[in-house]
Amino acid sequence: MTDSNYESIDEAICAYIDKGSYNSKKEFWSVSSLGRCKRQQYLRRSGVSGVFTVSYSSRMQAYDGDGIHAKIQSALQKMGVLVNAEETITNIPLQLRGRYDALVMLKSGLCLMDIKTQNQKAWARRKKKGVRSADAHHRRQVLAYLYLLKEHYPDLKDARIYYVNRNTGEREEFRLAITEEDTKSILAELQDLNRHWADQTLPPLTEDANDCQFCEFSSTCYGNSPVPKGRYF
Repeated sequence: MTDSNYESIDEAICAYIDKGSYNSKKEFWSVSSLGRCKRQQYLRRSGVSGVFTVSYSSRMQAYDGDGIHAKIQSALQKMGVLVNAEETITNIPLQLRGRYDALVMLKSGLCLMDIKTQNQKAWARRKKKGVRSADAHHRRQVLAYLYLLKEHYPDLKDARIYYVNRNTGEREEFRLAITEEDTKSILAELQDLNRHWADQTLPPLTEDANDCQFCEFSSTCYGNSPVPKGRYF
């Protein structure tokens, strides 16, 4: 038993979350970041330290979501349909790496499962976009996993995004298949990222992903100037 510097349990837990938030230089692009701001992806891979702007409550919810992942994977394993889980896949030519949630054998065949836990606010925001709608970034991420996994699992049929509402327990499931257009778009993004990486040039700001107000690198882009509200990377 060692002496403690923490005055409360919550302080110790927050310190643990902080410990996992430090940036370090990465060898590959992350599947989970595809579709986000290319500048943000570049800076994250570079290991540049950003100012973390997400509240502890939001980060704690994300941490709690890991427990839900484990329970779902355990249930699928006990039902005999879990083929593999938490496997890291790397494509060296594309400099892309990702760790998927699960491969599951259903009646239709082998499918990729991506579990997304959301609080009520995020759940409601997504539902406003359509009664049967998956988040665009989540779709991009899952389609990129499909592209990566096809090489290793040629019998892979499709993917499912499995949403879980952490507040109400509601579930929603969306079935996705990758198209030729999806493949071209993913490859184009990676080619552009790799070009900037090779040239050591910072990608320009774009307008199709994260809200600048919540990006950890907003001070890198705007310095001491106010971050434009409503403007997206």
